[in-house]
Amino acid sequence: MLAALAYGLLSIIVTKGVWRAPQERWVGAEGDPKAFMWWIEWMPHALSNGLNPLRPTVLQHPLGANALWNTSILLPSLLLIPVTALFGPIVTWNLLIAGAPVLSAFVAMVAIRRFVERSLPAFVGGLVYGFSPYMIVKMDGHPNLLIAAFPPLALLCLHELFVRQKRSPIVVGILFGLAATAQLLTGEELLLTTALACGLVVVTVAVLYGPRLRNRWQAGVKGLAVAAAVALATSAPFLAFQFFGPREAGCCLPGLTSYVLDAETLVVPSAYQFFHTGGTLEIANSWRGFNESNGYIGVPLSAVLIVAVVALRRRAEVVVSAVVAGALIVFAFGNFVDVGGTSTGISMPWRLLRHVSLLGDVITARLVLFVYLAIGVILAVAVDALLARSSSRQRNLALAAVGSALLTLTPAPVAVSADDMPTFFRDEEALDRLVPQDAVAMVSPYFETDAMQWQAASGFRFRLLQGSVILPGPTNNGPVTPLTQRFNELGTLPPAPQAALSRSERAAYVDELDALEVDVILVGPSPGRENVERFVEALVGSSGSTSGDVTVFVRPGRGE
Repeated sequence: MLAALAYGLLSIIVTKGVWRAPQERWVGAEGDPKAFMWWIEWMPHALSNGLNPLRPTVLQHPLGANALWNTSILLPSLLLIPVTALFGPIVTWNLLIAGAPVLSAFVAMVAIRRFVERSLPAFVGGLVYGFSPYMIVKMDGHPNLLIAAFPPLALLCLHELFVRQKRSPIVVGILFGLAATAQLLTGEELLLTTALACGLVVVTVAVLYGPRLRNRWQAGVKGLAVAAAVALATSAPFLAFQFFGPREAGCCLPGLTSYVLDAETLVVPSAYQFFHTGGTLEIANSWRGFNESNGYIGVPLSAVLIVAVVALRRRAEVVVSAVVAGALIVFAFGNFVDVGGTSTGISMPWRLLRHVSLLGDVITARLVLFVYLAIGVILAVAVDALLARSSSRQRNLALAAVGSALLTLTPAPVAVSADDMPTFFRDEEALDRLVPQDAVAMVSPYFETDAMQWQAASGFRFRLLQGSVILPGPTNNGPVTPLTQRFNELGTLPPAPQAALSRSERAAYVDELDALEVDVILVGPSPGRENVERFVEALVGSSGSTSGDVTVFVRPGRGE
């Protein structure tokens, strides 16, 4: 309990910017959190209105989306419905982001406790994992990856099945399988990468210590078989809906290969570490996929780890952790090694694995999560071994070295964003007056997540033409047509006079509006708002009605 409180206090400190106004500010960036908050609100709305939460049709009109191809955090959204109902999605988001590292660290501590005799080293190991640079980066807006209790739980199950063997492999297998399904409904990518990491652990143990465990393999394999059977049975309806249901995407977004672990990330602190300099930030800004710059270990901690592995080379858990961590770092580089944001052209093993089904959609930089779990195990065993010695100057210096190295991982406070939603979308009277129920709306800004947040705040009063979701085809944010491209472009440009629409241009755009079944056009705050309003006025032939910083254009003859 004290450990959980300590982890909780640290999480509050890291997210300190929101707690004075947790209903008006959220932890993280501007964009992605708004989309996740949409899913948080969609779950209670769907269930209370008899809708299928796996098949939202209120966005991407008329076909909708498939929740299972998206980062829809279905299970957390379901469990947090009471919080959302009482306090709203922003508070739910803040509690989710602040609580996820605490849960992850605590489960990691429980798992690591298997390898040490004392509680303090296990606490240190959980701390390293739950508040690692990976986790701090994910607090910026990726709860599907931040809720990371499953990897240490998987480690705990593997250790019980193949090493400890004090519980029935059938019982452990059932629990393992249920946990896998829970992870499927939280974040599929983490389930897939955990399976990869578990496979590495099993192979490493088999190669290095197979003869020593020859009498334990049968029970372990039996438990894994039960886990697989339970996971498949309980997840089958969801997987069937994903792969054979409507709006089956078949793959994730293009361009994921640019999100790799830059070699400099391992030793150069970024803005996510408390101890950084202007020089290190300049280096960090050169990395491709900077928002995945989550692999910092640092020179001091690397030195401590090398010494620990050499000194504890007779401890199987240390050797296995070191081998698996090394392999995962190699995989995290992706297809080629990047240094300073530039590919060196040095080919890496992931080029072979990327052709394996589904692994091609993995963002390899995220594999460092499991590296931190391995580091947590190594450090916990090292600290435990030091504490087992009688007090001496040498022991105290070694403990001080470990503590000093860990200080370099101290996280910086996470960024906070303020709720800047136009008041119109929370004004029931204005919505009733200006927006017909269930009208199809095209919203500016177009290729942003604002429209999703605004729709949810309105109680899903209108259907969205757009929406930041993964879909079949090359795009993930609504129809890309000459009209929507122009609509989006005008919203991003500074206000300036625009050439008048020709009769043929206007006719073509109006035909597109008809084909897309657009009833209303909502123009919210954006750099080019004036441009958009003039453009829409030319299309609909009249000026709109403005309320709460939003201009509403109802197309003649529609939405009435």
